[in-house]
Amino acid sequence: MVKLLPGWLPSFDYEYGTPTNLYLADGTFAGICERGIRTGDVKGPALFCLPLHLQLQALKELHPSVDVLAILDDITLHGEANEVLRAVDSIKVLLTDIGCTLHDDRGGKNKIFCMDPLANLETNMTIVSDGIEVVGCPIGKKS
Repeated sequence: MVKLLPGWLPSFDYEYGTPTNLYLADGTFAGICERGIRTGDVKGPALFCLPLHLQLQALKELHPSVDVLAILDDITLHGEANEVLRAVDSIKVLLTDIGCTLHDDRGGKNKIFCMDPLANLETNMTIVSDGIEVVGCPIGKKS
C-alpha cells in the first residue's frame, strides 16, 4: 500500500485502522470485524490485489521465462512445463507471505495445460491437453 498507493493511506487508516462493529439488518449486534477487506468496499478488489501484485512481480523476477497473467485471484502461468511447475512452487511460498494459499487442485480447477500428452510432469494438479480456460476464456477445445 505504501509503495503503490501512498495517497490512499489516510482513507485506508480511517476505514481499516480500528475494528468495526457488525450489525444485522434489524440492528442486532453480530460481532466485530478486525481484519480483511470489508464486503461492499468499492476499493476492496484493489486492496486485495495490491499485495498480490507485489508477489506476482517477485514471481516474474524469479522465473523470467514464465508469463504471468492475473485478474484478481485468477492467476495463469504460461511457459515451458517444468519451469511453470517450478513457478507454481514459488508462488505457493510467495502467497503465504501475504496470508494466502494456493491449493494443488481445488476441485480440479487448477490445471496444467500441456500440449504434449507424453510429457512426464510430476504434480498433484490436473494435467489436460485438449483445452483450458484462462481468465474466463476457453483456449483449445472446449474446457
